[in-house]
Amino acid sequence: MVVTSKEKDQHVADLEELFNTIAQYNLKLNPKKMCVWGGSRKFFRFLLTKRGIEANPGKCTTIIGMRSFANVKEVQQLTGRMAALSRFLSAGVDIRYPYFQCLNKNNRFVWTRECEDAFIRLKEYLAAYLSFVSHCRVLPFVFTL
Repeated sequence: MVVTSKEKDQHVADLEELFNTIAQYNLKLNPKKMCVWGGSRKFFRFLLTKRGIEANPGKCTTIIGMRSFANVKEVQQLTGRMAALSRFLSAGVDIRYPYFQCLNKNNRFVWTRECEDAFIRLKEYLAAYLSFVSHCRVLPFVFTL
């Protein structure tokens, strides 16, 4: 669980609501896994910062640095990496569609021009996302469980 708030007073109210819900359902917390911080931190496959929840820039740059694919296994690696970023890819389904055709087991692997164009659009989209991240809203108070 991640609790974020823009203002200190609201953050206290949000935490109170969280702890009331935890008590209501008799849930237990592990204090060793709880933390409060103001910097950035990796949380599962995301990056929590003062700006909010963001895609891990390392995952974006990995995809941007990939070359065109020569076999099904490489396309599967791409779709796996994209799954990690799916929350942040609003146009993800449109961009990914040609890749799924390459994964069809009834056909031999063929990396078409349509696949290459979609791959280039994906790289451009991720590059734009990385430059856009700096304009996210500010969430100065962060608490994770």
